[in-house]
Amino acid sequence: MGISARAARAPRSKGSSGIAASLFNVRYGTWRIPAMRHQRLFLFLFFTTASFCCGADLVVNLRRDAQACAAAWNRRDFKMVVSYLPERLYPNGRARVEAVKEIEDGLSSAGDPAFHVSIGTIKKARKYRKLYAAIVPISATLDWPGLRTTDDSYLLAVSSNEGQSWQFLPLYEETQRDIDKFFPEFEGKILIPQSPAPATQIVIPD
Repeated sequence: MGISARAARAPRSKGSSGIAASLFNVRYGTWRIPAMRHQRLFLFLFFTTASFCCGADLVVNLRRDAQACAAAWNRRDFKMVVSYLPERLYPNGRARVEAVKEIEDGLSSAGDPAFHVSIGTIKKARKYRKLYAAIVPISATLDWPGLRTTDDSYLLAVSSNEGQSWQFLPLYEETQRDIDKFFPEFEGKILIPQSPAPATQIVIPD
């Protein structure tokens, strides 16, 4: 204001070939083969469906919290906005109070423009160690008398509770080195997208 989990194969033990033979080899009885095929099909469908539903829930929860954060911006509820900042960077009440003041001072120094924040399409979230993360596109439109600026950027979305709730770090002032320092879990895995330059247009009143 946002990645596929890796599947690890267990090392094969010396006795695994005997186990495989007892399950699939014809000489142990052909009746075992269709039974195991059905079990394998069931397990495949189960884990595929479970993985899809889990991924869907992640994006649903992520979109919910991202939209709630954007709504807080639009109604100028800066305390609520700051509550969505990552706890790792803002660990206590004092840091969050200072963040609110920084937002208010920034808007005041910019001439207190009217603004609207919206969230773009969220594609997916991935797990890195104990954290889930995603890159979230965001667009902010700022209006002054006779002038409008549209600024497209990104948020880094982070969840430490399996995607149940999300926090957001604006990326427009952060470097790749900053992100790697803040979140070593993401180093070499999450690359910050380059934001386009803000677009400014003259608005002629009707």
